[in-house]
Amino acid sequence: MAASRIPEGLKTSDFSRIAANGFGDPQNSYAHSMAEFRGDIYAGTSRHILALLKLFPPTDAASMDPWPVRVPETVQELDLRAEIWRWRAGAWNAVHRSPEIPGKNGAPVPRDLGYRGMSVFRGRSDTAPALYVSCLSSVARGTGARLLRSEEVRNSFPSAPRDSATRTCPRSGRSSHSTTTCS
Repeated sequence: MAASRIPEGLKTSDFSRIAANGFGDPQNSYAHSMAEFRGDIYAGTSRHILALLKLFPPTDAASMDPWPVRVPETVQELDLRAEIWRWRAGAWNAVHRSPEIPGKNGAPVPRDLGYRGMSVFRGRSDTAPALYVSCLSSVARGTGARLLRSEEVRNSFPSAPRDSATRTCPRSGRSSHSTTTCS
């Protein structure tokens, strides 16, 4: 069997940078997710990852001396609220920041620590495609994971309130938050 030629692929010169320094906010450590929705690009972030690694090191922690970012004494000093940014007309703008909710001890904590996945989907009961965003949340500090859904992103994503009731979807028998659409 003859070997097939592998194409060269993309080069650095094929790309241009459209965002730097956390979309202008260096607290944004990672752009974990991206999706195109209604002609715009959306990116979901996580914040202060290196500071978190220093405050809560894994068992095989990296040894960096000096540590590359300022690390406060406590995690409560960090703004860990995940953000969603939109690329429109050649500029990035923040369109959503995770709200704070009462944590297990009553102190305010970010509801969402990161927006790790995005997808556009239209379910059978949807009138139009919607942007779905998967959230990284902390059970220890607040609530478990959740999904956000928006048919039209304005300045913020609708989401179920912390104390929203769970209901059963009539057609599927599955449980869902009261603000989600059953399919």
